[in-house]
Amino acid sequence: MAVSTPNPTSLRQKIRLMTMALFNPTQFEIEEAKDNVLLNQREMEPTISRVRVVRQALTEAFICCLSAFCLGAMAGAIGVYLIGPAIKTSVTIVVIGTTTLLFATLALQGWNIQSFGGATLTEQLNRWIFRSLYCVGTFLIVLGSTWSASG
Repeated sequence: MAVSTPNPTSLRQKIRLMTMALFNPTQFEIEEAKDNVLLNQREMEPTISRVRVVRQALTEAFICCLSAFCLGAMAGAIGVYLIGPAIKTSVTIVVIGTTTLLFATLALQGWNIQSFGGATLTEQLNRWIFRSLYCVGTFLIVLGSTWSASG
Protein backbone atom coordinates (compact mmCIF):
# COMPACT_ATOMS: atom_id res chain seq x y z
CA MET A 1 0.00 0.00 0.00
CA ALA A 2 1.42 3.33 -1.03
CA VAL A 3 -0.64 5.48 1.32
CA SER A 4 -1.01 5.72 5.07
CA THR A 5 -4.20 7.77 5.32
CA PRO A 6 -7.54 6.07 4.80
CA ASN A 7 -10.02 6.91 2.07
CA PRO A 8 -12.54 9.51 3.27
CA THR A 9 -15.52 8.02 5.11
CA SER A 10 -18.64 9.80 6.33
CA LEU A 11 -20.26 9.13 9.70
CA ARG A 12 -23.12 7.35 7.92
CA GLN A 13 -20.66 5.09 6.08
CA LYS A 14 -18.81 4.35 9.33
CA ILE A 15 -22.03 3.27 11.04
CA ARG A 16 -23.00 1.16 8.01
CA LEU A 17 -19.57 -0.51 7.93
CA MET A 18 -19.59 -1.19 11.69
CA THR A 19 -23.03 -2.77 11.40
CA MET A 20 -21.91 -4.76 8.39
CA ALA A 21 -18.80 -6.03 10.18
CA LEU A 22 -20.87 -7.22 13.14
CA PHE A 23 -23.77 -8.79 11.24
CA ASN A 24 -22.48 -9.53 7.72
CA PRO A 25 -18.68 -9.95 7.83
CA THR A 26 -18.51 -11.47 4.35
CA GLN A 27 -19.98 -8.29 2.86
CA PHE A 28 -17.57 -6.21 4.96
CA GLU A 29 -14.64 -8.15 3.49
CA ILE A 30 -15.97 -7.41 -0.01
CA GLU A 31 -16.18 -3.70 0.86
CA GLU A 32 -12.66 -3.80 2.28
CA ALA A 33 -11.31 -5.41 -0.91
CA LYS A 34 -12.90 -2.59 -2.95
CA ASP A 35 -11.41 0.00 -0.57
CA ASN A 36 -7.98 -1.63 -0.80
CA VAL A 37 -8.10 -1.34 -4.60
CA LEU A 38 -8.77 2.40 -4.22
CA LEU A 39 -5.97 2.74 -1.66
CA ASN A 40 -3.49 1.02 -3.96
CA GLN A 41 -4.43 3.31 -6.87
CA ARG A 42 -3.72 6.51 -4.95
CA GLU A 43 -0.46 8.35 -5.36
CA MET A 44 2.21 8.31 -2.66
CA GLU A 45 1.43 10.99 -0.09
CA PRO A 46 3.81 13.61 1.22
CA THR A 47 5.15 12.78 4.66
CA ILE A 48 3.06 14.26 7.46
CA SER A 49 4.72 15.30 10.68
CA ARG A 50 4.18 12.59 13.27
CA VAL A 51 3.75 15.19 15.99
CA ARG A 52 0.96 16.73 13.89
CA VAL A 53 -0.78 13.34 13.80
CA VAL A 54 -0.50 13.09 17.60
CA ARG A 55 -1.83 16.63 18.08
CA GLN A 56 -4.77 15.93 15.77
CA ALA A 57 -5.58 12.73 17.67
CA LEU A 58 -5.47 14.63 20.97
CA THR A 59 -7.82 17.29 19.58
CA GLU A 60 -10.28 14.68 18.30
CA ALA A 61 -10.15 12.79 21.61
CA PHE A 62 -10.73 16.01 23.55
CA ILE A 63 -13.76 16.88 21.42
CA CYS A 64 -15.22 13.36 21.80
CA CYS A 65 -14.66 13.32 25.57
CA LEU A 66 -16.00 16.83 26.05
CA SER A 67 -19.09 15.98 24.00
CA ALA A 68 -19.71 12.76 25.94
CA PHE A 69 -19.15 14.63 29.21
CA CYS A 70 -21.55 17.46 28.34
CA LEU A 71 -24.25 15.10 27.05
CA GLY A 72 -23.86 12.84 30.09
CA ALA A 73 -24.06 15.78 32.50
CA MET A 74 -27.18 17.10 30.75
CA ALA A 75 -28.80 13.65 30.75
CA GLY A 76 -27.97 13.24 34.44
CA ALA A 77 -29.46 16.64 35.26
CA ILE A 78 -32.58 15.74 33.27
CA GLY A 79 -32.82 12.45 35.17
CA VAL A 80 -32.66 14.31 38.48
CA TYR A 81 -35.26 16.81 37.29
CA LEU A 82 -37.72 14.26 35.86
CA ILE A 83 -37.25 11.31 38.23
CA GLY A 84 -35.40 12.71 41.21
CA PRO A 85 -32.51 11.10 43.04
CA ALA A 86 -32.13 7.41 42.20
CA ILE A 87 -28.90 6.13 43.71
CA LYS A 88 -29.36 2.48 42.71
CA THR A 89 -30.16 3.42 39.11
CA SER A 90 -27.29 5.89 38.87
CA VAL A 91 -24.77 3.44 40.35
CA THR A 92 -25.98 0.78 37.89
CA ILE A 93 -25.45 3.24 35.02
CA VAL A 94 -21.91 4.00 36.26
CA VAL A 95 -21.11 0.27 36.49
CA ILE A 96 -22.40 -0.29 32.94
CA GLY A 97 -20.33 2.67 31.70
CA THR A 98 -17.21 1.36 33.42
CA THR A 99 -17.79 -2.10 31.99
CA THR A 100 -18.19 -0.58 28.53
CA LEU A 101 -14.81 1.20 28.87
CA LEU A 102 -13.13 -2.01 30.02
CA PHE A 103 -14.74 -3.99 27.20
CA ALA A 104 -13.54 -1.44 24.63
CA THR A 105 -10.00 -1.61 26.00
CA LEU A 106 -9.88 -5.41 25.98
CA ALA A 107 -11.50 -5.71 22.54
CA LEU A 108 -9.04 -3.30 20.86
CA GLN A 109 -6.86 -5.09 18.34
CA GLY A 110 -3.32 -4.12 17.48
CA TRP A 111 -0.51 -5.85 15.65
CA ASN A 112 -2.60 -8.80 14.52
CA ILE A 113 -4.62 -6.63 12.08
CA GLN A 114 -2.07 -3.92 11.33
CA SER A 115 -1.03 -3.23 7.75
CA PHE A 116 1.98 -1.21 6.71
CA GLY A 117 0.04 2.01 6.23
CA GLY A 118 -2.66 1.51 8.85
CA ALA A 119 -5.36 2.64 6.41
CA THR A 120 -7.39 -0.53 5.77
CA LEU A 121 -11.09 -0.67 6.58
CA THR A 122 -10.48 -3.31 9.25
CA GLU A 123 -8.02 -1.04 11.05
CA GLN A 124 -10.41 1.90 10.77
CA LEU A 125 -13.28 -0.27 12.01
CA ASN A 126 -11.19 -1.26 15.01
CA ARG A 127 -10.61 2.42 15.88
CA TRP A 128 -14.25 3.42 15.22
CA ILE A 129 -15.59 0.70 17.50
CA PHE A 130 -13.05 1.53 20.21
CA ARG A 131 -13.83 5.26 20.12
CA SER A 132 -17.58 4.71 19.94
CA LEU A 133 -17.51 2.42 22.97
CA TYR A 134 -15.31 4.87 24.85
CA CYS A 135 -17.71 7.73 24.14
CA VAL A 136 -20.69 5.62 25.26
CA GLY A 137 -18.85 4.51 28.41
CA THR A 138 -17.81 8.06 29.27
CA PHE A 139 -21.36 9.30 28.66
CA LEU A 140 -22.80 6.63 30.98
CA ILE A 141 -20.26 7.26 33.74
CA VAL A 142 -20.89 11.01 33.68
CA LEU A 143 -24.66 10.51 33.48
CA GLY A 144 -24.67 8.17 36.48
CA SER A 145 -22.23 10.32 38.43
CA THR A 146 -24.22 13.49 37.82
CA TRP A 147 -27.43 11.76 38.75
CA SER A 148 -25.99 10.27 41.95
CA ALA A 149 -24.37 13.56 42.99
CA SER A 150 -27.86 15.01 43.46
CA GLY A 151 -28.81 12.37 46.02
